[in-house]
Amino acid sequence: ILLWERKMELEVNFKDISNEMTNILEEKNKAYGNSFDLTMDKWGTNVAGARLDDKINRIDGMLQDGNLIKNGESLLDNLFDLSGYSFLLIRYLVNKGTFTEDQVRKYFAVLDNEW
Repeated sequence: ILLWERKMELEVNFKDISNEMTNILEEKNKAYGNSFDLTMDKWGTNVAGARLDDKINRIDGMLQDGNLIKNGESLLDNLFDLSGYSFLLIRYLVNKGTFTEDQVRKYFAVLDNEW
């Protein structure tokens, strides 16, 4: 399917996307365990950079040639994967204490009662 061949009349909002991302991550963690954190602990944070870079390269290739599906993976699959790795990396780095309390509070106001 080429990018310009098909247009669907559907709108999603940010909440729809973040809810779906949360569902995907929870399902994968249930199926595979916390493999992202284990891999990061074993091999270091450069692994996350490599995964993100790989997804960016795949997305770029799809956008460059307009082909929305390559090797059974869609552009949407890759976008969700990229987002998922970002979510996982944020959670990992916050939970490992990489950021200052002020940096964390800026994005996670819900934590104000817990600190």
